[in-house]
Amino acid sequence: MSELSMALPDELIDTLAERVADILEQRQALTTANGRDEWLRGAKQIAEAMGCPPSRVYDLSGRRETTGCPIRNDGSRLTAKRGELEAWLRNGGAR
Repeated sequence: MSELSMALPDELIDTLAERVADILEQRQALTTANGRDEWLRGAKQIAEAMGCPPSRVYDLSGRRETTGCPIRNDGSRLTAKRGELEAWLRNGGAR
């Protein structure tokens, strides 16, 4: 694969860095609610956190034993702790 390089103005890089920092701060605030890991409830909310369609969430939850996926079925809906889900994704889950 060939490399792509592009010269960007320092102001644009600074703006991008600030935006990334804001996004990370927002995600961190969502991860912790009152000092505890936030529960995600329902396939739609879990899918939004994962950046995938709800059908993928259902697929992963059905293969929990083989994938190690932290999505649980509480009987009426799917649930997951945001921190566990993010850690699982960082460690190569959902591939």
